[in-house]
Amino acid sequence: MKKTLSVLLAAVLILSLGVSAFAAEETKIFFDSSSETLRIVVPDSASESVSFAAETLSGYIGRITGFTPEVSPAAAALPAVESEKVIWLSDAISISSAKVGSYGLIWLETDPSTFIIEGLGARGVINGVYAFLRELCGVNIYSADVKTVPESATISAPYPYAHRHNPTLEYADTDWISPHDLEFALANGLNGTYSPLETVHGGKVKYIWFCHSLTGGIVPQNELFESHPEYYALTERAGKREATQLCLSNPEVVERAKKDVLDALEREYDPDAALNIVSVTQADNQNYCVCENCSAIAEQYGGQSGLMIWFVNQIADAVRPDYPDVVVDTFAYQYTRHAPTGIKPRDNVCVRLCTIECCFAHTLDDPDCRINVELMKDLSDWSNLTKRLYVWDYVTNFVKTLCFFPNFGVIRQNINTFRENSVVGIYEEGAYYASQCDSELYDLRAYLLARDMEDVLTEEDQEELTRGFCEAYYGAGAEEMLELLSFLTEHAGNDEGHLQIYYGMADSLHGVTEDDVKKVDALFASAYEKTADAPDAAARIKKAELSWRYYKASARTGEFKSFLGISDYAENKKLYEDTLAMGITRFSEGAVFSDVKPSFFTTPDDWFGGDSKDWVPAATIPQLSVLAVLVLFAFVLGLIKKKPAYSFAALVLLPVAVFTGAWSGRLFVDWDNLPLYSLADACMLLTVAAYCFTAACAKNGFAVPKGKKLALSVFLSLLIAALPYELIVLLINTIIHHGLRPVFSITVSSYCQILVICACLVTVIVSLFRIKRGGKKEQ
Repeated sequence: MKKTLSVLLAAVLILSLGVSAFAAEETKIFFDSSSETLRIVVPDSASESVSFAAETLSGYIGRITGFTPEVSPAAAALPAVESEKVIWLSDAISISSAKVGSYGLIWLETDPSTFIIEGLGARGVINGVYAFLRELCGVNIYSADVKTVPESATISAPYPYAHRHNPTLEYADTDWISPHDLEFALANGLNGTYSPLETVHGGKVKYIWFCHSLTGGIVPQNELFESHPEYYALTERAGKREATQLCLSNPEVVERAKKDVLDALEREYDPDAALNIVSVTQADNQNYCVCENCSAIAEQYGGQSGLMIWFVNQIADAVRPDYPDVVVDTFAYQYTRHAPTGIKPRDNVCVRLCTIECCFAHTLDDPDCRINVELMKDLSDWSNLTKRLYVWDYVTNFVKTLCFFPNFGVIRQNINTFRENSVVGIYEEGAYYASQCDSELYDLRAYLLARDMEDVLTEEDQEELTRGFCEAYYGAGAEEMLELLSFLTEHAGNDEGHLQIYYGMADSLHGVTEDDVKKVDALFASAYEKTADAPDAAARIKKAELSWRYYKASARTGEFKSFLGISDYAENKKLYEDTLAMGITRFSEGAVFSDVKPSFFTTPDDWFGGDSKDWVPAATIPQLSVLAVLVLFAFVLGLIKKKPAYSFAALVLLPVAVFTGAWSGRLFVDWDNLPLYSLADACMLLTVAAYCFTAACAKNGFAVPKGKKLALSVFLSLLIAALPYELIVLLINTIIHHGLRPVFSITVSSYCQILVICACLVTVIVSLFRIKRGGKKEQ
């Protein structure tokens, strides 16, 4: 027992001196399992979290060295013999930092047979154990199913050794799959809603309602809107009350909100949680209340955020008496993102600033990125206004989730920027539906996010972590995957270098040439060759390549090149089938594969958003038939009767018929529709050809040529009609679904076809003028 006390006193003395008390001289062996024994000692009344940490440490040391240490309480610890080493675990020693969850690792200079792992709070010792395993034993938990546990008879460290960790975040959480794994969360410092932590693991930050609780759990619109429409927003768009947001200035709404929050706390408050937070956050839309009272309060406090803080402060005041340790959380999101003036959040209020509008190809603190400059002002303003600032950050593409989101170049710096602006909690929202959409480089992103939130890392640290991950996760294919990562980072964003979470693939990677495509294809081919004997690594590379194939299909490059605007059917179908074979059932936040029957003649960007057949207007087929017949009939009459009026009628009907024919391309969702599609296409081609033929005949006053001239005229008319027709279809569909901008990025050959179209139109206009003039002469 005297030895126990002397060790603890020595630890307190050393810790009070700080890390600088030690100057690392050389690396020495702390424990050699071939000649020594090791014991793990815990306090006599060790908490369950300390006991859990001790058993975890013992188990890993057994796997590493082959010797599994015994765990003993301090009172039962036998006097140390010369060949025995001791690791002390304690949550009872107070080190200089008062941050909850901080830990220290100490190899005592005064007693080289003793190592101390200590930490504050229920999670502190557990964090210290995993830091010991990571820093000194080479143990890394890269994902839920990829871990490195080196085998070695010895454990070494610089001697003397001291490391102290002072975390800046009280809350760290992200999505994907691995963060839901207990050991991944423990090893990498996660403690949020999605982490499966229990009391024995140190607890977690518990949210009561996580987001968008107003009109949902608080003053629920499904219960109250019909009887109390005055509780809800008088919206500018409708000019009447709608169940979109609350009327925050209504005193009855304030009182009902207090009741709903207190009732929820009575049901769900967890005394063992690291922190209880109740979310009082706006619904996910921008249709806020513009009634006279709400507008007056908003104007008084500098905008809608001022009205929200005024409302939330009243909830926080109601919570404090019975729940002094509970935090009330609200958003700085979209219309409430700018900080208010003349009002501050209460001390028990947390503000979560959301980065949804930002660019993720540039770091948030990049002064040259126009999109992020305003966010940095809001971050600074809120930092000066509140004592508890959280961030809700975004780290995936929510409409093209299966494809690459190349934000790896900004993750570390953005998290450090949050720290520099006094942020104490971060939620990195990724693909919370990743179990249905597990592709891209999700495990790497989840790992880097967790490590960056746990420690303040340098660029060199990040590179080392990334390399270590790739070597463990992709095996012999690591170098190729590292090159892929560099390529994605270099080409991140659109032509202006911006990247947002709702961009299509064409705007997510810029400057990708055909040579680049071949280079990346070669990287994957090389990675497969190197991992031929490692099926797990090869399977992970294959999932990453799936995202690359989606990019190529969306950009119509590589093996997915299109012909006259029609994508390669066979490659698209194979891509679709391979996706399902890998167990991926969701393309994005709102697109489930089972809900669609994609047209393999279109890019993946056009596969989703509802059943493809539903995109074709119900009247398309009869419209097409009637219009084609009317146009052809008008031309025939024009030729037979030599009446210009009929040709002018055809001129009016033709654009409508071409537009309808463009939509008919949507009918071709698989080979079963080939007859219908072919019929529709044939009708349109014949219609355009007939128009061209009529124009040609106009030179002779509608005299139809004979013999070889007739054959030549028909051939030329069909040729002229066929060349531009598919381009017209492509342009119309592109404008309908993607706007005008993609039209200006089409190929040179397409521009040549446009010139042909213009020449045809000029010919038609001149011919019509001649038809009209010829008709007058006949009269």
